[in-house]
Amino acid sequence: MMPRECRQAVRDMRESAADASSRSLPAKRRATTKKPAKRVPDDKLDLRRTQSKMNQRRYRAEQLELMGRLQGEVASLTKDVARLEGRVGPLQASVPKNLRSFDPEISVANEYFRLFAQGYNKHSLDPKNVYQRDFLCSVMQPDLEFMGAFGLEKLFTQWGLYTTLFQSVMMTCDKSCVVMCEPNIMLEGNARMQLRISRGTIEALFPHLLHNERLVQKLIGRVMVLSVLCQFTFDEHLKVQKFSTFANPVVALMDLLKSAEDTATAVSGCLLKENGELVPVTRQSLIPYGVTSKVNQRRYRAEQLQYETGLDEDVLRLTRDVARLEGRLETLAFTLPKNMRTFAPESKAASEYFRVFANGYATTAGDAAYINQHDFVRGVMRDDMIFMDSVGSDKVFEQGELYATLFHSVGMKCHYSHVISTYPDVMLEAHATLHLRISRTTIHVLFPHLLDNEPLIQKLLGRVLVMDVLCQFTFDEDFFVTRFNTVANPVVALMNLLHSIQDTTTALAGLRLKANAELPAKGDAISC
Repeated sequence: MMPRECRQAVRDMRESAADASSRSLPAKRRATTKKPAKRVPDDKLDLRRTQSKMNQRRYRAEQLELMGRLQGEVASLTKDVARLEGRVGPLQASVPKNLRSFDPEISVANEYFRLFAQGYNKHSLDPKNVYQRDFLCSVMQPDLEFMGAFGLEKLFTQWGLYTTLFQSVMMTCDKSCVVMCEPNIMLEGNARMQLRISRGTIEALFPHLLHNERLVQKLIGRVMVLSVLCQFTFDEHLKVQKFSTFANPVVALMDLLKSAEDTATAVSGCLLKENGELVPVTRQSLIPYGVTSKVNQRRYRAEQLQYETGLDEDVLRLTRDVARLEGRLETLAFTLPKNMRTFAPESKAASEYFRVFANGYATTAGDAAYINQHDFVRGVMRDDMIFMDSVGSDKVFEQGELYATLFHSVGMKCHYSHVISTYPDVMLEAHATLHLRISRTTIHVLFPHLLDNEPLIQKLLGRVLVMDVLCQFTFDEDFFVTRFNTVANPVVALMNLLHSIQDTTTALAGLRLKANAELPAKGDAISC
């Protein structure tokens, strides 16, 4: 037995150890507890969100601006191609016909568009299916090159996909022509495919829109008009050895949705390629809903880059087409005998000028007439053209805007035109009349000396001044207008309007309309 003192000492040691362990436990717990994350103030979070939204909006605006610029370049080059083709036409018509008429190739292309006007019949026992397959096998080579593959099976597969994925399919050919003779004959056909979109179309070709029910409803049941350029390359046996197609789904979707943002969303994951090939997605590979925002943004940027690269390639291809057509034009102009010169290009340019400006100048920049007028002037008149003692075609727009501003309404009509000189340059003369409705602004700018003559002002206000104008177009060897002269006759116009020699003399005394029909510039008009 231990002494009483020893037992008491052991007991005290145990109690002190227990007290020490109980005091150290909260300290350990505090040491192992994680510190709470530092809270970001709400104003900083709001600032970050606002900056992120502004960056995204600016990025989308820049992308849309770039897309619009590229599309504008494509449209401009397309118009240049059409203009050059129009020049080639009259020259081809005046050249003596060769024995080679290309009728067999044209007949093959026309029959293709006729047989597939309602799409492809998939039922193997149907007579139309047999007829379609027999036709293609008879006019196309077994190793036909089509959409990066060889053989007719690719063509049948694509037609089967179009018939399956779209509720209805219709195809029409607007025009076709031979564009190349060496080394092989190539025929181009401009076709339009009218494709009615169904729910199956969305699932197969637009799987990224399945979670966007608003956009899905804008597409289902609608008809997408897809422009397709078809190129048939024939061999020496008059059989098609290569069949190329170029589609434009961007323009088709833009015309259907009428919204650049919705079009960009639809195009971003569209499985319709630019060559018209359908690459439908299978159900196993459908994109799942709920992918992260970063992945979506990266995919969108990659697809936009691919689309912009395609537009750049279109610009280069159209530029090459312009150069090719210019070369053909130079060749035909060189081989055309001088005594067979018809001056049809010059006459058409003058007639188109009076047609485009028949109702005066369109002052709204976004208007279709405004774009058409500017494209026409830039396309047929040289940049250094001389007009009303000024150099440059901008003078035409300046005077057109003045006429549209100073008069209540403007109308122009050409009665007849004829070529009056052929050497050293072709000069065409056109006799036109301007119908100008006088307004209070007209009096202030063109008749400032009549402001204190209210009786004569009342005889002019609201009346239509019919003024004869002689227009002279001088063309160079490339059929561009190098000089544009106008001669007006305001004396006869005012005499016919006022029916008084005294009033006509008074009105002409301070008239600010020149003999060449030029109106005072904006600065002069304001100073008066």
